[in-house]
Amino acid sequence: MGWAFGWRVPAASLISIGCSALAWRRLSKLERLAPPPVSSLLAELEAQNPAHAGEGGLERKRLSMIADLNQRLADISFELRLVPPTYSALTRVCLASGTALTLLGFLDLARAPVEGALRAFMCAVSGLVGAAVVAAIGRRAKRGVERTQQAWDRTSLELGRSLRTSLTASRQ
Repeated sequence: MGWAFGWRVPAASLISIGCSALAWRRLSKLERLAPPPVSSLLAELEAQNPAHAGEGGLERKRLSMIADLNQRLADISFELRLVPPTYSALTRVCLASGTALTLLGFLDLARAPVEGALRAFMCAVSGLVGAAVVAAIGRRAKRGVERTQQAWDRTSLELGRSLRTSLTASRQ
């Protein structure tokens, strides 16, 4: 009785490992979305928006800086909204591939019932384990998204106060 996994079990395992690696990579990229310190963000916005000459120049500069900040907040918000669906999709890929390869494994039951059942079981386990790992990483990422959103909210409030204060002081 020659016992071999065939191609299905390694394929199911590789798909699950690949999805888990992508989930972990996406989690590590979440850290780059954290806001910088208010002082460096303010300096960056000031560098991007040179002073306007003439009457109302400071007000135009402030409005330009606010517009840049709003654009940055919109970009960050868009990226953060993509995180949960990404983990849902990776979880579904693990489950679907494990299920499909399990069903293919049942085709071998007529020729080799024990080996076919074992292959089918291993494919199912690979898909379930991959889905569980991705779901666990996804829960961690969801908490990271919430923390990042709160940090950007605090940063934008502080920056708004700083913009009003710094530009009002430079008028005098």
